[in-house]
Amino acid sequence: MIRGSTAVFAVLGHPVQHSGSPALHNRWIRAARIDAVYVALMPPMDAEPVSVFRAAGLRGANLTRPFKEVARPDAWDPVAARTGAINTLVRGPIGVVGLNTDVPGFQAALADAAPALRPQRVVVLGAGGAAAAVIVALQELGARTIAVHARSMTKAAALARRLGADDARDLAAPLHGADLVVNTTARDADLSAVPTPNGTYFDVNYGVRGGLVGRCRGAGLPTFTGEGMLRHQAALAFTAWFGHPPPLGRGDRKG
Repeated sequence: MIRGSTAVFAVLGHPVQHSGSPALHNRWIRAARIDAVYVALMPPMDAEPVSVFRAAGLRGANLTRPFKEVARPDAWDPVAARTGAINTLVRGPIGVVGLNTDVPGFQAALADAAPALRPQRVVVLGAGGAAAAVIVALQELGARTIAVHARSMTKAAALARRLGADDARDLAAPLHGADLVVNTTARDADLSAVPTPNGTYFDVNYGVRGGLVGRCRGAGLPTFTGEGMLRHQAALAFTAWFGHPPPLGRGDRKG
């Protein structure tokens, strides 16, 4: 039951209808018997998300496309500062703090999906906040070379330069030689290239069946989608908001 005392948490995105975060967080909130609710909000695309966060009186929030790189909190955690992207907002003693749980969330999801994989030559598709998180995550995992492929060569080059990636190319550039390809572009992106026959494909979007995911699976390549990353980054956000991990059920575990 929602009361006047109920704390409100939200995911802010545009679009946001596809988000799996409300169902996941509300399941955890109910299981933990917390007086809170988690909703999906779609501010205008040109909105500044921290201003929306304050105006709505939210206790905590997740940010998704296109708000990760435009948020201006009062303070940044070190991972958010390094990536230049925020996916979680927390109310702290000094104001609104921006966190990035995508970096450890991706690392944990990759370890779950392909525990033996030690990526060396990586291609990251996209040049937004999710791409920045994936690049930093892979650098921490010891990737030897990372190339950024995006529709905008200007954005790809800027991201590669800022984070120390090795190359920037057009989104349609060949993927030959990569042992890991990570797609961070939109769910409906028209991707035509297929990774090398001995490569692994990871799409950070969840609920994806067709497109490049389907072609990679059809070619027999190890192929993974973003359900695991969603769970891991969400659990870290939950912990930041409530001071303890969520009560994970069977559906929240590895696999």
